[in-house]
Amino acid sequence: MYEALRAGFRAKIKIVDADKLDVSYLGQDLSLPLLSKMKEAGVDICGENGEYHTFVYDGPIFSAPVPFEMGDVVELGNYRAVELRERGAERE
Repeated sequence: MYEALRAGFRAKIKIVDADKLDVSYLGQDLSLPLLSKMKEAGVDICGENGEYHTFVYDGPIFSAPVPFEMGDVVELGNYRAVELRERGAERE
């Protein structure tokens, strides 16, 4: 994770396991300080235990950042997810 962030990749936290990670993390950009905070809380910073999932929207291999906007938070059992949609896309 540290290497990916230092390389310039940008990612939003899209899903959290509410039993392992506070829902306030939803929609936040991964950053070195945020990873440190997660590590101090006992969370696997790579999310290998399903604590969180991300949406990578920019980085050195992207020709341009993916345009998106965040929507509502939805409940999926123990998980909470923020809806992400293409910027300007119509809601159904």
